[in-house]
Amino acid sequence: MEINTFGWDLLVRSLKCNPLTKEKILVAFIHWSLIRKKLKSIGIGEEKALSPEDICSELLPDGWDKNEKFSLRYLFETSVYILHGFKCGETIIFNLLDTTDLTTSNTAIDINDTVIRLTGTLQQMIPTYIKLTAKLESTLLQTIIRRTVKNSEAQTDTPVDKSDIRRIAIPSSSSQPSVGNTRTEERRQYPDFGESDLNPFGVGKSFRSGLRGYRWIAEGFSTSRGEVRSVRSSCW
Repeated sequence: MEINTFGWDLLVRSLKCNPLTKEKILVAFIHWSLIRKKLKSIGIGEEKALSPEDICSELLPDGWDKNEKFSLRYLFETSVYILHGFKCGETIIFNLLDTTDLTTSNTAIDINDTVIRLTGTLQQMIPTYIKLTAKLESTLLQTIIRRTVKNSEAQTDTPVDKSDIRRIAIPSSSSQPSVGNTRTEERRQYPDFGESDLNPFGVGKSFRSGLRGYRWIAEGFSTSRGEVRSVRSSCW
């Protein structure tokens, strides 16, 4: 497991602590871990609401080390977090409060077993910083991790705006005219077209049935003899 230590050296140089102690190096490491999780420092105190006067920073605020117990305020997205810390023997107990839903997470770290030197690189000052980072991920930083996962799930479950989806209207089979309906419509528009070819003598129709412009005139039709004596065609 590799950890990018960018920002650590700058943070240590910015510490205005006199004298610089192991306790303060440890607090600086916890602060640096929160900054790596995208939190921003907004001062000290117990105020749970964000104020217009709050200024975001990646450095520890002035005066944070005046008391044995301290409260550092942080901003993550739109939520305010408060990091509480106090020394108990050779151990510092840290508690991180999410002021949005009042969930907390905590951890306890032995000072002398963790911080070995007050100067040098991070590896020299805290040789077990990789192991310590893993411990913070599973304890103190769980409040941040839960918030990140919750926000990620909320974005995934966001419903799609159906107004943005273009639909192509496909006519149903019932709306498409059948062949029989088409023929009926054509016959309705052209009632006599082709009638004379199929029924030249106009049986069951008027003598004007048939192609327009022609007519058949049957003379001397004898039903008793079943024949036509003379048939004459004339044009209109």
